[in-house]
Amino acid sequence: MKSSIPFPFLFLFSLSLASVNITGRVVDKKNNMPLLGANVVMVQDDKQIGSATDEEGHYVISDIKLGKYNLNVSYIGYDTYKKEIIINQNTPQEYVLDIALSVSSLIMDEYVVTTSRGRKEKITDAPAAISIISERKIRTASNPNLGDYFKNI
Repeated sequence: MKSSIPFPFLFLFSLSLASVNITGRVVDKKNNMPLLGANVVMVQDDKQIGSATDEEGHYVISDIKLGKYNLNVSYIGYDTYKKEIIINQNTPQEYVLDIALSVSSLIMDEYVVTTSRGRKEKITDAPAAISIISERKIRTASNPNLGDYFKNI
């Protein structure tokens, strides 16, 4: 019995169903420790598919169709990893990609905290802007991190 579907159409149909799984591990570049919760995202046009790493730094993105993708791996406090990946019929069905992220340098605003004991000074006589925060207000603040508290001044 002959098939009623011509071979070229059957071949093209099978290629359209082809998919690849990308697996790997995301670690800190300096000490090779796994990064829990790193975002691994494949972007193609307006579509995104992705995964987050587990406690061992492993991730799996399944059922990736043929095409060109931009891979973005991000984690708070680390530089974002970017790579263009082309998935074609020669790509193995299980594609392994391990990634090491570098710690990013953060530039933050500087806060200078000074205090004085003794004579009281008028705010209008001060050579710089002054914000007065009482000890009581600091102690009752819900945030125990004093640096975070000063950001809201």
